[in-house]
Amino acid sequence: MSLPVDRYGFINAKLRTRLGRLLSDSFLTRIARASNLVEAMPLLREGGYGSIETVYTGTGDLKLAELELYTQEISLYTEVTQALPPKTNSSTRKKKISKQNSSSPSAPISHTLVSLSPPTP
Repeated sequence: MSLPVDRYGFINAKLRTRLGRLLSDSFLTRIARASNLVEAMPLLREGGYGSIETVYTGTGDLKLAELELYTQEISLYTEVTQALPPKTNSSTRKKKISKQNSSSPSAPISHTLVSLSPPTP
């Protein structure tokens, strides 16, 4: 079982890698200025999206190149969500809290109300 710190470190590393792959404004301008798709595709290799260019060059099918990008996105999403702790629904959480409170009757239970409305002038 992995520790929360390990999970956080993994997700943080994935996010940092992802942020590093963001294309700069100048790079996007270069792609936009390409006169056609054939000129724009090799630029993707420079930007770290070489597999998309490879699929397009090999097949000539833009939809397959788009599918490659989509597949990469799904793969990343799946990998990150698997590193997250499992979700617990609110009723399970309430039962756990209720059980903890009932197991130690001598411990005082305090409730604090918090107002989320802005202060009145």
